[in-house]
Amino acid sequence: MVIPVNEEYYEIKNGSKPKKKVWIETETKDLKQKILDSGYTNKIKQNVLKLYEKIGTEVFGNSRVVEILGCSEVTATSYLKRMEDEMKIIVPVEGMGKGKYKFSV
Repeated sequence: MVIPVNEEYYEIKNGSKPKKKVWIETETKDLKQKILDSGYTNKIKQNVLKLYEKIGTEVFGNSRVVEILGCSEVTATSYLKRMEDEMKIIVPVEGMGKGKYKFSV
């Protein structure tokens, strides 16, 4: 069982404040830079950026990619494979069914 601990309790118990995560803006810039630095064509880079901007931190799958890009299911699967295996910018999500991902922000 995990019990959430607030900052005040953590500070009293450990004598210091808990470390904060890096700001999401910095992580977003890093992710966008990783996309732009990939060796893919500009069209693919722009489509991946479009996916990231529309989806953000949501859990998504093949059908969402088809909806956003207006492409075929085969093309959407190709994008997911590239983003997971080669770009390493999405991670599989467990417990929500097969083929669900989120951006690794």
